[in-house]
Amino acid sequence: MNSDPITIKPRVWTVFAAWFLAALLGEIAILAAVVTARLGLLLVMKVQGAGDAAIHAHTQELFQQPLLGLAVTLLPYQLAMGFVVLLAALASPEPLTQRVGLTPPARRKIGRFSLVTMAGFTLSLALGAVVGSTLLFAEPPSSSTGAAAASPAWWNVVLCGLILTVLPALVEEIVFRGYIQRRLLERWSPAVAIGVSTLLFAILHADSLQHIVAVVPLGLVTGLLAYRTKSVKAGMILHAIHNAGAVGFAALIRGLTPLIGEEAIGMLTLGVLAAAFLLGLPAVVSLLWTRKSEPAPVAAPVIPHPAIDLLASHVV
Repeated sequence: MNSDPITIKPRVWTVFAAWFLAALLGEIAILAAVVTARLGLLLVMKVQGAGDAAIHAHTQELFQQPLLGLAVTLLPYQLAMGFVVLLAALASPEPLTQRVGLTPPARRKIGRFSLVTMAGFTLSLALGAVVGSTLLFAEPPSSSTGAAAASPAWWNVVLCGLILTVLPALVEEIVFRGYIQRRLLERWSPAVAIGVSTLLFAILHADSLQHIVAVVPLGLVTGLLAYRTKSVKAGMILHAIHNAGAVGFAALIRGLTPLIGEEAIGMLTLGVLAAAFLLGLPAVVSLLWTRKSEPAPVAAPVIPHPAIDLLASHVV
């Protein structure tokens, strides 16, 4: 007679469904934001008595501004994606903060210096991947993000840094390392769950091959960080430092190039990236090892099924 409870494995198809709906609603939100901005500008200029030709010319000029292009694409997409995933998380019996990983670190504390060095590590790999993929393949297409970060105006760089630092760090860590990865860990091994969540994270950055490759190190390291700490909070800080560092480093290189020349800039860039990689490598490697003081990962719960248990109890 076998009276062992039947293990019901957690579903994962709902994770992929939520990811797809989040991406779809994000694209719809971008379209809605662009249409709303254009209609609003049209109404304002019509009230001011502008003609159709002037309205068209001014609209084209305004939407060619990198910062506006970044605002009407990144912000609606991030907000819509976060909205879908939060709705999906609310359907869980777990409290919302626990479901998306917005809890204090429970298994391993990561110091601030370690987070900074990890961000340097991921940034060095990201920039190296961009350079390498550009040399092997074609130049990446222009994007509103790149154009905004390349602006010579300091206030433009600051605003671009804020937009790229705050919201993506919050939303993307909640979505990918919070909701998606934690759900996948209920069914799959840590390596598979972190790998799949990183793949889904990279796909949503598919505006160019370089961008896809560049975000993979960040996804893997923040995935490991979330797994080790049982929280997304440390990953949010790392993600924000990574994005701010990318914008700041690009602005610094652009400002120094006319002063010291492209050859010296190339050597300086290689030196900084190598130093960041070597400085952050020990902290990242430490995430791969389980410390003796850490509790073992909790296996997926065994959910008894009364009807099946009753049948099993009568099997000889």
